Amino acid sequence: SHALCTRRLVTRDDVVTVPLNREQSGDSRDALAKALYGKLFSWLVERCNEKLVDDSASTAFVGILDIFGFEQFQTNSFEQLCINYANERLQQQFNWDIFKAEQAEYEAEGIEWQAIEFVDNQECLDLIDKKSSMGLLHLLDEECKIQRGTDEKFAQKARQTHAEHKDFDAPKGDQLTFAVKHYAGCVAYLCSGFREKNKDTLHQDLAAVMQQSQAEVVLALFPSEAPERESKRAGKPKAKGSDTMTVGSQFMTQLSSLMRTINATDVHYVRCIKPNTLNKPAIFDMAHSAHQLRCAGVLEAVRISRMAYPNRMPHASFVSRYALLAPSEWQAAHEVDMARARAAAPGDESARALCEGALALVVEDVARYQLGKTKVFFRAFLLEALEQRRGNALATYAVVVQKMLRSALWSRRFRLLRLSSVRLQALRRRQVQLSEYRRQRAAAIALAAAGRGLRARILRRRLLAAVRIQAAGRAAAARDRVYHLRRRLCATRLQAAVRSHRHRSAFTARRGAALRLQSKARMASQRRAYLRDLAEKKEEAKLSTQLAKLQARLQAEMEARQNAERA
Repeated sequence: SHALCTRRLVTRDDVVTVPLNREQSGDSRDALAKALYGKLFSWLVERCNEKLVDDSASTAFVGILDIFGFEQFQTNSFEQLCINYANERLQQQFNWDIFKAEQAEYEAEGIEWQAIEFVDNQECLDLIDKKSSMGLLHLLDEECKIQRGTDEKFAQKARQTHAEHKDFDAPKGDQLTFAVKHYAGCVAYLCSGFREKNKDTLHQDLAAVMQQSQAEVVLALFPSEAPERESKRAGKPKAKGSDTMTVGSQFMTQLSSLMRTINATDVHYVRCIKPNTLNKPAIFDMAHSAHQLRCAGVLEAVRISRMAYPNRMPHASFVSRYALLAPSEWQAAHEVDMARARAAAPGDESARALCEGALALVVEDVARYQLGKTKVFFRAFLLEALEQRRGNALATYAVVVQKMLRSALWSRRFRLLRLSSVRLQALRRRQVQLSEYRRQRAAAIALAAAGRGLRARILRRRLLAAVRIQAAGRAAAARDRVYHLRRRLCATRLQAAVRSHRHRSAFTARRGAALRLQSKARMASQRRAYLRDLAEKKEEAKLSTQLAKLQARLQAEMEARQNAERA
């Protein structure tokens, strides 16, 4: 905190400690933070390159440059001037790359073309960085070298030096403000703080504090400067070139080095557009997106491209896509050639000749296109017109195809309906005939049943008459037999009663004796059977007990096996 709030001034005879006010202390703090960030960033890049890149083995490299976005705020300061200056330089490079790419392709294809005029922002760049005319950054460096220089004097010198420049404007109401007309728009810059931000020097006291840090990384970021301190103690004056470069000078030097690297490489551009400021999906702000495209220089690049032949297409692709616009006779005559041209390699002479013939029939104005070695080049809006004609032709063909398809579908539907109606009619006729057959068959059966019934009733009457006569005869004969049987029965009963009494008496005596013998025999037999059954019951009870034990054991083993299978 002492190093941030005070500053030591080394004189010839003494060292004076000067207290800093609040604004100066804040500047010291900001300078230290910027120095830490810059040195840490450089150290991190060096460490990554040491681990990832072998300079001795690398023959080429791929670099990714995240360029500054054009900035225009309500209050613009020194940072915005540097950022917009870098954008001006990169926009000029972008325009030249687009122009050179167009020129190289036209020359490779043998296309006759005229010089393309585009807005060159070199004068705006000269206003900022040209040394001979004291550009704004050089003018600011000169003001920083003056001990009593101020931001007001810098603004006044800028107004006097560049008052006649077409890209410079100075509002009369604010003497600390000047405006620069960039390619993306006019930006007003407030000069307050320009000198301090341009010097951005880290005082020796703060550097000494960092050199006394206990962290190895901080010591590596701020190496000790022993030789310089010894030279100061010896009273030797510093060399003229040893003064620290300003931020503006460093920025110009680094930007020049970057432009040399870009010019030595094959550059590809990727433009990222933010569709809205709400950071939400499915929202497209046209004004915001158009402003980004204008600031990125894309609109200017599109304008440069559209000045000559903005659209181009290989010969085979043109034949494959737009041959349908030619007359049908030409298409029929060149059907085989078109099939070969679709698979032809770029620069094939047969495909080029076929493309030339198709162009003569499809495009009436020959000045609106040129035929190159491998591609055909179109003027602005010609390809859109061809696409519209192709869309109309495809719509016509689609109507014809739809008509034929509808015809085929309705014909098929008619045949299906006719076949279905024939089948329905056959089924209806079958049902009617079957019903008539069943009715006639039921009538025939009813008539046959009535005839058989009549015959059966007549036969039954005859049988009943015969049965009555036979019954009467049998009844008379039966009455005679019953009379004789009754007389015989009475005699038989008398004889039977006598014999029955005699035999009953003898039978009763014999039965009593037999019953007594049987009773004794049965008693002996029942006793033996009881003893035998008692032994069998005991044996049965023993076997039942053993069987129950075996069943319980078997059940336990089965449950154990089931539990094991489940586990």
